[in-house]
Amino acid sequence: MALFDNLFGGTKSVPTTSTTQLPAWVEKGGQELFGAGKTFAGRDYPAYPVGERIAPFSSDQLASFEATRSNVGSYAPAFQAAMGGVGAAATPVGESDIARYMNPYTEQVIDTTLAELGRQGTRDRISRHGGMAMEGSFLNEDRRMAMDTLANESLNRIIAETSARLRSDAFNNALQQANVERGRTMEAAGMFGTLAPMRQQLGAADAAALASSGAVQQAQEQQGRTLSYDEFMQGFAYPQEQINWLMGLLTGSPYPTTTTGTTAVGTPNRFAEAIGAAAALAGMFG
Repeated sequence: MALFDNLFGGTKSVPTTSTTQLPAWVEKGGQELFGAGKTFAGRDYPAYPVGERIAPFSSDQLASFEATRSNVGSYAPAFQAAMGGVGAAATPVGESDIARYMNPYTEQVIDTTLAELGRQGTRDRISRHGGMAMEGSFLNEDRRMAMDTLANESLNRIIAETSARLRSDAFNNALQQANVERGRTMEAAGMFGTLAPMRQQLGAADAAALASSGAVQQAQEQQGRTLSYDEFMQGFAYPQEQINWLMGLLTGSPYPTTTTGTTAVGTPNRFAEAIGAAAALAGMFG
């Protein structure tokens, strides 16, 4: 085939190469930026010099922690009081309870009334003896004694009846007062039982309010610390951003490129050339 192409002509592929050259200033700028990038890449990772990046708990938050800790079991005193009140109210009324309410009544009513009846009997006896003396029968001892006996019997009966009635009233009053006390005790126990969880809930609400207020304070301080750290990191990254910006300026400049390919080139027809030459010679020599 190659012999045929050489004799009769045709086309063949010839390797070609084209190269684009950068301007000197572009090449120099790229080298400088590469050097700056190497310098930046060789830096150590920065240590934040300001201090802690996380804001500590605020004073209100610390107070809320303490309030929460103190509030644990705060219901116990009221709850124990409620349990004690329920136990006391459930206990049957005893002699000591009745006696406690009877003693004032006995001293102020029964004893006073009986003493007054005794004094009244004494006055009646004196008056009776005086009347008998005025009637001239004072010397009749038997008569006087009989009258005194009848008067004493009547007085003692009145005292006994009055004492029994007053003591019955005192007992009933004491029993009623003891039962009223039991009712008040039960009512107080119910109030203590209601106040026990309420006390803890109010304490928890106070602690929550302190925690909420403290969280706002902590968030404000944290925002300042975060901004400070962000500014620090932005300053550290600033050279890289500048390098990237300058590299962007060079992006539109041509870069050195080399293109390799083939080009079709025609070859002469050797056979035709030989025939032409022979014809020319024949013409020359007739």
